[in-house]
Amino acid sequence: MAQHHKTPSQHNSSLFISPQVMTRKQDVFITPPNPQNNLFESPGSSSSSFYNIDNVSGTLRNDAAQGTGGPGEEPISRVQKLRLWRHEALLQHQYSTAEYIGDKILSMTNDPNDAFWLAQVYFETGNYLRVKSLLTSKSEYEQSVACRYLTAFSLIKLERWEDALDVLGETNPFSKEPSSRPRVTEYGIRFEASMCYLRGLIFANQNSYERAKEAYKEAVMVDVKCYEAFDELIKNDFLTPTEQWEFINYLNYSDADDNDELIKLLYTSRLSKYTNVPKFEEAESILKDEYRLGENGDIMLSKAEHAFVQCNYDQCLDICEGVLSKDPHNCNVLPYYISCLYELGGRNKLFLKAHQLADSHPTHPIAWQAIGIYYLSIKKVIEARKFLSKATLLNPNNGQAWIGFAHTFALEGEHEQAISAYAFAARLFPGNHMPNMFLGMQHLQMNNISLAEEYLLASHHICNSDPLLLNEIGVIYYHKNHLDRAEAFLQDALSAARYLNSESKTWISIHANLGHVYRRAGQYDKALECFHQALKMTHRNDANILSAIALVYLKIRNPFKAIDVLHDSLAISPDDPVASDLLKRALEANTETTSAFFQAPTALSDPSSVSIPARSRESSRRHSSTFGSAGKFATVFEDKPRDAPRERKTSEADTSDLAERLKRGEDSSDEEVMDTMNTHVPISRTEHKKRSFHDVKFNQDQDCFAVAHETGFSVYNTNPIDPRVSRTFNGTSSSGTGIGLISMLHRTNYLALVGGGKNPKYANNKVIIWDDLKRKASLNLGFMAPIRIVVILKNQVVVYEFSAPPKKFAAYETYDNEHGLADLSVHSTASSSSSPAPSSSSSLRSNNGTTREVPKYQILAFPGRTIGQIQIVDISPEGVEKNLVSIIKAHKARIRCIALSRTGGMVASASETGTIVRIHSTSSTALLFEFRRGLDRAVITSMSFSPNESKLAVLSDKNTLHVFNVGTSSETQLSDNLDGEVSSRKTPTNRQHILSKLQLPISIPNYFQSTWSFCSVNLSKYHTDVDESRGTTADLGTIGWAGNSNIIIIWKEKKIWENYSIVERVASATDKKKGDITEYELVRSSWKRLDNFSD
Repeated sequence: MAQHHKTPSQHNSSLFISPQVMTRKQDVFITPPNPQNNLFESPGSSSSSFYNIDNVSGTLRNDAAQGTGGPGEEPISRVQKLRLWRHEALLQHQYSTAEYIGDKILSMTNDPNDAFWLAQVYFETGNYLRVKSLLTSKSEYEQSVACRYLTAFSLIKLERWEDALDVLGETNPFSKEPSSRPRVTEYGIRFEASMCYLRGLIFANQNSYERAKEAYKEAVMVDVKCYEAFDELIKNDFLTPTEQWEFINYLNYSDADDNDELIKLLYTSRLSKYTNVPKFEEAESILKDEYRLGENGDIMLSKAEHAFVQCNYDQCLDICEGVLSKDPHNCNVLPYYISCLYELGGRNKLFLKAHQLADSHPTHPIAWQAIGIYYLSIKKVIEARKFLSKATLLNPNNGQAWIGFAHTFALEGEHEQAISAYAFAARLFPGNHMPNMFLGMQHLQMNNISLAEEYLLASHHICNSDPLLLNEIGVIYYHKNHLDRAEAFLQDALSAARYLNSESKTWISIHANLGHVYRRAGQYDKALECFHQALKMTHRNDANILSAIALVYLKIRNPFKAIDVLHDSLAISPDDPVASDLLKRALEANTETTSAFFQAPTALSDPSSVSIPARSRESSRRHSSTFGSAGKFATVFEDKPRDAPRERKTSEADTSDLAERLKRGEDSSDEEVMDTMNTHVPISRTEHKKRSFHDVKFNQDQDCFAVAHETGFSVYNTNPIDPRVSRTFNGTSSSGTGIGLISMLHRTNYLALVGGGKNPKYANNKVIIWDDLKRKASLNLGFMAPIRIVVILKNQVVVYEFSAPPKKFAAYETYDNEHGLADLSVHSTASSSSSPAPSSSSSLRSNNGTTREVPKYQILAFPGRTIGQIQIVDISPEGVEKNLVSIIKAHKARIRCIALSRTGGMVASASETGTIVRIHSTSSTALLFEFRRGLDRAVITSMSFSPNESKLAVLSDKNTLHVFNVGTSSETQLSDNLDGEVSSRKTPTNRQHILSKLQLPISIPNYFQSTWSFCSVNLSKYHTDVDESRGTTADLGTIGWAGNSNIIIIWKEKKIWENYSIVERVASATDKKKGDITEYELVRSSWKRLDNFSD
């Protein structure tokens, strides 16, 4: 029996566990030969493989088969002959024979090598459970690295990811061995590298893509011949283009011996074509001239990819057809082939190829992807979505199918679903620029300029040569009125589009967009030149471009030519209200001006020279965030037809204002003929000349509050009201004194500050953590529980860890959050040494005396990415790990105010309408309460739950304060004050209209079924003694609680503190049988003027 050698290199290669047979000198072989060297090598030996590639013509002598040999040669044993039989059967795919003989060999030897090869037979026939059962049946098998590898691979085939990871280990156990491990001198792949590759597969299927990337990188670094891992890195774009080139130069090619140069050149041909194009072309030339690989399928595929990146679809299609002519079933080239057919309009070929793939490869994702793209080409979006969805199910890591799937939502204006699919593709393809590009285009469609710019610039960082991307960025800067930068990017787009067909919609869009930039910049000659160039390239006239040309003529005071062009535009699109509006103004200008005014500059081209057929056509406009654009991965954005807006009368403003009112036409490749410059500015707080207080915030426990003002900040205790600390900053030449935003951390000495006012202390885009004990900015903090810093931007909420330097913990996108809305619950375990223990007034007890269970999470609530939605996020470590995010569809209008209960179990919200307040459960997102504030429209300025979460206080700009009961009794509605019943639990009961109690045969309006507050007060009667002559700006109060029955209001403009108490009053009922009625009212028990600070 063979001995089991244990050496540090036993994980090197599977070639060392193959059966070995010495080659005879007299060659009479009938079957493929077995190699020379020893027969019974165990894992870790340095012998050659069982199939010696250097001796392909030898034969086995008859006396060898009989166990006799020449002088000096060892005879072949019975077991050796059986092993040869097993391997011959395995090579010839006679698996029953290999299994039958391999089983007998293992019974005779119990050798781990024989167990490995019998398991190989099981693996080839798909009996993965049998592989696992065999290789884990004995401890000596489990100790074999080869057996562990095959066991893990079988578990991966069974999609038992955790079990496979247990066999492999989460990290490479061999990485700590000395680097002087024996070098592989033959042709095998180290088991160490193969096991790293399997770890990468497991991590990728567990959606842990960063760990998968590191595992794949380690596999290739351990053994450069582990092409499987290299292929996963490249085809899934785990690395950015720059990282790919750095990685390829870092690899050790010495294991490839004299093939080291060839391997490096082959790997170079696989790298991203976004950068280092000369190096790729050099590698391609060497492979063609010195290695005669010019016609190799993989090398031709690299050429096709290069042409596709350059948007040279004609050349890419020719190369793909050349590859398919030699290998019709080469699936690697099909994504590029299908994309080119779509881009070039080859619907017939696309239809044929899709049917061929469906017949020959019905379970392959590329077949379903091809069918989906064909349906996109014929504008059947629903069918396309169905097939592309199937492609993503067959291969969840297919980024191209995910992008196509996202396009089907974008075509119908379903931005949220499209963004989700694009974002998933961005996770799958971090080194590909297209997911970020399409995310930017979607946000631009939603008018989120800042987010669109962020995504598009991130895409540009990966690829700076895509004409579609450069066009989109040019549009961004057009919207921001940065015309120089817009022109630069659009000129770059023209240069990058040199390979595009002149009829390409991307090419046309770039010219049209450049014309709009020149028009806005006042360069009318260049604008007309671009517009006419775009018009000629369409071969059919575009109503939007004609309207743009007419507008330029109006700008240069040539209404006669404007009228001529507008007639042509209306002949194409008779219902275009913009063209009709422009024509009306042009006619008015034509009748009111002198004949000299009508003469056009001689340098301008005449639009009448363009032949315009008087007919309309179907919409082929691309649905993108630009004036016009084209898609990639064989997808295109298209809009559903939209009804033309009603015609409006124009004002007497300057003609340039008309540009801002031109609408998007369905028929044009321009997304926006003359879109308004919708520049989104950061959230800022504009100060009134007389205003001193910039911001007021209660702490999490509501027992003190902080005031930000023009010269610093102050902190006050809530009840009783008294100053706790006041900081006045001294201005310098580099910094001012004003604080615009402030937030406290419980009752600690740490505050978050943002500069503001006329003379800000800090920049308004920086958050400063202020240590008032040291009276300086500080982040050297230590707490028993994790602390989070939440920063609210206009279109994003960012969470940072409280560390030095701050580390971004999470980021969430929002709809335009003009008012900086967000609320954070008090973490049940978050406390500090300086925070007092909760008092009885803030204990979390329900009305029946039982203690509520405090959840182990910390909830953050803020507006969602769609109007009326609220995002609920658990930002505790456990919550982030589990990705606990919920979406609540709270209102139809924009959210105006959000408030969380102390423990985060409930979230209250009000829309801009201000008549309805809704309370939802943050865990189930279910609607718990719906309250009516009033009938008139109002702005809800502040809401706050009481410490025991039994009441909700609501303050509006109508100077009304309402208090609603949200405790247990309000859910059951034990009594109705209007009927005079007395609640047995002595808890306030919200009021309802008397009609809601009547059994009427008809349905009554929702207004009469509403639930109203159990007490309210108009605050104006208390403010007659407050001097409000300081300014005309509306005063917005901020609510806090002092216990469960006292409400504190801080007014920034009035600079006062008020304490309102909920007072119980017993009134006699009219009906003596019903007894007395318990009612509640709000009474101002005290107030105090806060210290005045000079501006």
